[in-house]
Amino acid sequence: MIKKLSVSFALATSILLSGCDNKATTTQSESSSAVKSAPINISYSEWPGSLAWEIAKKKGWFEEAGLNVNLVWFSDYNSSIQAFLAGKIDGASVANGDNFMLSSQGVSGNIIMINSMSTGNDIIIAKPGINSVKDLPGKTVAYEQGLVSELFFTTAMENEKQDPKSVKVVNAVTQELSQVFNTPNIDAIALWHPFGLQALKNVPGSKVIYDSSKTPGLIYDVLSVNIPNIEKRKDDWKKLIVVWDKVVKYLNDPNTHADGIKIMADRANVAPQDLENLMAGTTLLDLEDNKRAFQKGEGLDSLYGSSHNVNKFNIRVGIYKDSPDVDKTIYPDLVNELP
Repeated sequence: MIKKLSVSFALATSILLSGCDNKATTTQSESSSAVKSAPINISYSEWPGSLAWEIAKKKGWFEEAGLNVNLVWFSDYNSSIQAFLAGKIDGASVANGDNFMLSSQGVSGNIIMINSMSTGNDIIIAKPGINSVKDLPGKTVAYEQGLVSELFFTTAMENEKQDPKSVKVVNAVTQELSQVFNTPNIDAIALWHPFGLQALKNVPGSKVIYDSSKTPGLIYDVLSVNIPNIEKRKDDWKKLIVVWDKVVKYLNDPNTHADGIKIMADRANVAPQDLENLMAGTTLLDLEDNKRAFQKGEGLDSLYGSSHNVNKFNIRVGIYKDSPDVDKTIYPDLVNELP
């Protein structure tokens, strides 16, 4: 579970003067300029869906769009959530289900865009002798509880008509699971690539027995921003979405794809071919894809349907008790207002 934090926000306050004069107008103008020129701090990591922001950074596309963006690297996913809760970053790259953690901790995290959909990179890896999820009852499985891997593992077990409670669960931080997997008492782990690559190398004969290609739409990688920040800088957030659309198109273009992969691989410190293999399990969403996914619907092809599904799961397993207003954690206006 995520440790509850007491979060304080430094809110910019305007000085109210009786009588409007030139001095007051100048002060307000300077305050507005300061807000617009302040950097937008966005978390990103090895997950391909957020790692692709590195292309925009290296190509200078943020500056071209008139944006001051600071990408903040997190190897520990949970730490990026804690940083958002503490007000240290403006935009959190999170799974749509984990966005509810922000609301349950008192922060109004709102999804303004979708980076990607997991279509193979969330995985369950098992040691030799375990060939499918149906072999897991009675075994010991490690994953990071309270976050997206718990949703994925439980869904995998239920999809294969197995009781998730039939396994012993060991809680472990995702980036440490490759080492945990190498201990004798752990039979399987649930995590995501690229962390899974090291786990497979650490235990000869281990293999992926289930992946998120079987659960499309269960996990979306999104950008979450708090409402006051959205309202203050709507134009900037729109520009950022347009830059992301440019990134996706750069990777989808056969003429520039390899360059994009190399930029991402260099930042993640992995071989380009390894990253290329991982991209098959991550479906990046451009602006047109975002517009479709932001349409309300009950299925997992809709961000709304997927998020309602995760919220029900979170309540059922006791991750939190009070349900947020799911629709109010999604902010479709920016995507829908773009041409």
